[in-house]
Amino acid sequence: MKGKILLIISIILITGLPVFAYQSLQQIFLAADGQGSYDKYIELDPDIEYLGDLRITGGLDVYLDGNGAYIYAQNSSMIQIGVNGSKLDIQECVLIGGICGIYSVNGGSGTYKNNTITGCTDAGIKVLNPIIADSHIYDNIITECTDGFYCVEYEHPQYLGYNTIYNMSRYRYAEFCPS
Repeated sequence: MKGKILLIISIILITGLPVFAYQSLQQIFLAADGQGSYDKYIELDPDIEYLGDLRITGGLDVYLDGNGAYIYAQNSSMIQIGVNGSKLDIQECVLIGGICGIYSVNGGSGTYKNNTITGCTDAGIKVLNPIIADSHIYDNIITECTDGFYCVEYEHPQYLGYNTIYNMSRYRYAEFCPS
């Protein structure tokens, strides 16, 4: 009897361990303090794996340096990092899975550089209605997504270049052109 209970507890601990191994990026964001001109200043530990679904709203200026840390989607129907009406400067993150790696809407802006984004069911980076003059997207690696980069006609970032995009199931760069 004791052996069976020990075996069951061991199985529970082993299968439940990956759940405890990830840290929530949203909780880290909520606990972060500001520094310099940023309302939230975050530097991730590359030895820790994180769960995405980060939501940045309310006109904040946010700095996120991943230092090569892996950020996984909570599930395939989640956006890794959503920016709505805020500014995000993000670099050196590895975003894995989800609908989009970075989804910026309604006046979202910032600099997205030196990130690796893979396995998204929609676009690696999707930008809709940005603050064009304050949007720079470059030196990212995007693989295995439906579209690499997606935007709307006449709403391109101020600077978009030097991204390595390959193995897309549809387009490397996609532009929606409404009639």
